[in-house]
Amino acid sequence: MNNRPSNPLEQFLAQMGTVNDLVYQLTPDSPPAALAELRDALTVVTSTVNAMLGMPHSTTGCRFHPQGPVDPVAPPGWSTCLLCNTHRRRDSGTRRPDLPNPSTSR
Repeated sequence: MNNRPSNPLEQFLAQMGTVNDLVYQLTPDSPPAALAELRDALTVVTSTVNAMLGMPHSTTGCRFHPQGPVDPVAPPGWSTCLLCNTHRRRDSGTRRPDLPNPSTSR
């Protein structure tokens, strides 16, 4: 017999049970790994709710611009959000390698 939830609502309820268990296991001394496990479980629940609402998954990995434009040359460790990466580049003084430097192209 298969005990896996068969529809999105059943999946959501099962996942919320897991989140509930993880929350009640937390103590003031809980290690960071316990919080990471809770965060991962909440991410799964959020994905399930988004699927139930018909919302697409994030294409950028960005919490501010989940459906924003994708940066094709995102540096390692950065999200692929072009909007956020443009701000990061401005703040750090770095440029996208595929764009000409305006100071040398005059």
